[in-house]
Amino acid sequence: PAEPKKEEPHEAAESAQREVPVAPVSKKKVYYILRVEHKDEHERRKNPVGDKRPVDYDRVDYSLIKQALGMEKPDKTDGFSVFEGEDNSTLKSIETPHAEFTYQRQREEIAANYAKNSRVSGIKLLFTAVFALILFAIECLPAFGVKLPEILNASSYPVVHAMAKLQLVWLCGAISYKEIANGFLNLGRFKITSGGMLSILVLSNTVCSAVACAMESSVAMYHFSVAFLAFVVRVFDYFDVRREMLAFEVASSTQSKKYVALPVSNESVSKIEGLEDYTGEDSLVLRTEKCTFVENYFARTEKRSERDIVTNKYIVPFMLIIAIASLVILLSKGNALPLALGGFNLTLAVSLPALALLSSAYPLYKATKKLYKKESAIIGEKAVDDYSGTTMICFDDADAFPSYGVALENLRIYGNGDIETIIEQMGAVFSKLGGPLKNVFALMTSDCPRPYKVKIDSVDQNGIAAVVDGKVLYVGNVAYMLEKGFTVTDRSSDIGGKQFSTMYLAEDEGLRAKFFIRYTLDGGFETIVKKLARRGISSVILTGDSNINDELLSQSLDITKLPVKVVRRQEFDGVLPGDRADSGVVSRGGVGDLVGTITMCDRLAGILSTIRAVRIASAVICALLAIAVSLLKMSGAISSLYVLVYHLFWLIPTWLIAKINL
Repeated sequence: PAEPKKEEPHEAAESAQREVPVAPVSKKKVYYILRVEHKDEHERRKNPVGDKRPVDYDRVDYSLIKQALGMEKPDKTDGFSVFEGEDNSTLKSIETPHAEFTYQRQREEIAANYAKNSRVSGIKLLFTAVFALILFAIECLPAFGVKLPEILNASSYPVVHAMAKLQLVWLCGAISYKEIANGFLNLGRFKITSGGMLSILVLSNTVCSAVACAMESSVAMYHFSVAFLAFVVRVFDYFDVRREMLAFEVASSTQSKKYVALPVSNESVSKIEGLEDYTGEDSLVLRTEKCTFVENYFARTEKRSERDIVTNKYIVPFMLIIAIASLVILLSKGNALPLALGGFNLTLAVSLPALALLSSAYPLYKATKKLYKKESAIIGEKAVDDYSGTTMICFDDADAFPSYGVALENLRIYGNGDIETIIEQMGAVFSKLGGPLKNVFALMTSDCPRPYKVKIDSVDQNGIAAVVDGKVLYVGNVAYMLEKGFTVTDRSSDIGGKQFSTMYLAEDEGLRAKFFIRYTLDGGFETIVKKLARRGISSVILTGDSNINDELLSQSLDITKLPVKVVRRQEFDGVLPGDRADSGVVSRGGVGDLVGTITMCDRLAGILSTIRAVRIASAVICALLAIAVSLLKMSGAISSLYVLVYHLFWLIPTWLIAKINL
């Protein structure tokens, strides 16, 4: 709109009085919504020379305004319980939480921030690697017979040697100051992350080095292990940023339709005959849907899996107790305080970096890269826990019988029926029912669309009753027509020796039309059913089409050996209000790729469980080694090179487990 004409103050006051609506005598509240605009649009109006792009209004804000005015009730959408009540799994952080991704116009800005974070993370990783290499040269090269400059000789200049290495440790810690600060914040909540381990190790090295310098001792303090742990933290941070970038690119795609998986209550599917074993109390039932926008992206991304944190909650205190035990054993055997502190520091230097290596960061990153090639993504590491253990997946009938495999082969009209009206009414009914016939009839009426008011009155096993512009129509097979009291004399289902599925249209006056339809099961869906069956997951096809049933399905699949059933869909009104969905798995490739993403959650859950078992094993072995070294008084003879070999030993299982299973 053009800029409003400027008015004098008294004229503006008079016009405002004229425009104020007078409340009706019946005290009925009347609301006038004039205009809602964003802050950035307001700036563009003030500066018309700037950006001329059309404004993308936030539909969520508009919906909230209508709810506040009582014009609309809030939507009650199904979702996982992790978003209800207090958020216990989001760790404390010194960083400001991300503003939620609520509308498509934010995509470019968020993508730019991810690209910036990736560059910053890469630079931090590079500098940490440089400082770690310097410490490696100082502490590990002498084990290969390399002579360092005299100034770095620990026996000649113990204080200079210790302070030089400690400064490098602090530089590594300064680069990862956010992780260290967040680690300290969460230590008070007994939530120990890799940043918390780094903070413990930096503090331990600082205190032990200060004591060693005060007593002018040349005992090894294993500063390289701190730098190695900082390097691991930076590598995994880079993995996390890259993983989130790939997931966001898929989730925020401008593609018109994306496939998501939403939870289904067990009560709604518990009565399916033959699949009772898949709908127990601990079962997880999902349904596939299409949407244009995936909500709660950052709410899911910032959720952290509690399983690693719970494991660390017991292992890290256990290792601290072992380190203190080593300190006490060395002191009891008459060793000097710096040597005893060196044994204490050795236990932490061996155990904490090894625990950090056995993390979920690498498997999640590798799985995300693999899914990205199939245009799919897992949103947040918590989604692995949410979607693993799926027992049943409900599909739309159009996924099993796509419209390109369904054809209307012939049509018979009874009485004085109008073929155009019949086709339009069938198109109106199936526009509400959905399924493959929705597109078939939509193509037939695309040149002459006519608006119809449609309401699905009832859904039975063999047909449906619908009210179309006030007329009650019955659509179904022969059994349904007989059940409703219609006389059916033409029951043949073949034309020219070929068998077809038949469907009748009737009104209260009698039959109006008979349709001969050919259905072809999608080969990809057949593969999906067999793949899910091997993983112990059943498949259900939800439909409102009376022709799509177990009998039709058995023509292409051996349903006696596969856990697959056809179930009547009862809900046809607004399954996804506004085409928005809250899901932790998304695919823009197709329903087959979405199923692959769900099964990937199962595989990741198994991999992470194995890694947690390996983590416990590493802690036990480290404890045994620490006690043995303390009893044998060998702590002063172990160099950082041996500690590095121990770390690399635990890196191999993580790599192999992810490589083989992904």
